[in-house]
Amino acid sequence: MEIMEKNRRRRKAGHTATFVRETLIAEGVLLSSKGKKVWKGPEDVKDYEDSDDSSGPDANKAVVDFRNSRNLPPIGVFWDIENVQVPRGKSALAVVQAIRNKFFSGHREAEFMCVCDINKENPQVIQELNNAQVNVIHVAATCKNAADDKLCQAMRRFSDTHGAKATLILISRDVNFAPDLSDIRHRKGLTVILLHNHPCAEALLSCANKYHYFNELCEDIPLRPFIKV
Repeated sequence: MEIMEKNRRRRKAGHTATFVRETLIAEGVLLSSKGKKVWKGPEDVKDYEDSDDSSGPDANKAVVDFRNSRNLPPIGVFWDIENVQVPRGKSALAVVQAIRNKFFSGHREAEFMCVCDINKENPQVIQELNNAQVNVIHVAATCKNAADDKLCQAMRRFSDTHGAKATLILISRDVNFAPDLSDIRHRKGLTVILLHNHPCAEALLSCANKYHYFNELCEDIPLRPFIKV
């Protein structure tokens, strides 16, 4: 009770960084601003106060940023890579980075996945997606629309988990996604962004709050360097 009352007084006084730091100490979760140590409980407070990380704007900022990052709205990307492919000669890793740079500011990444039959995709593209920390889901192409069904399931689960505060990005031009995308936007209240290639049906475009031409996003990405073997 004494710690809680002390925290309330400091919050009212405007000492936000100090408040957050002491709250994390009480919870047993305090990170070094330099990323060197993890403090495990109140017994480490004296060591923390004696260390170089215990004061100054960098220490306060590190603690505040740690707490604030958990409050950012989530964003998830769902890539129908069989339908909208990585442009020929360009790196999938660079494409993923371009997407993150354009859309992820002010959000925290909650999901970035693509679904495909990896046996039918370029092995280099699959490796680059793995290097970019994309969740690559293998679905054997044993029946029509198997990958699409898996992607729809993942989008529904994402919307159920994160709710109206979330943003969902679909990379596809397949009109079969329209019913699920419409429900996610209009019934569940998520912000929907569509990245598509041409042609793209109006029925699919109308389900998105915003839509962008995928190849335009990739225009400034350089071609992979040619390596002569």
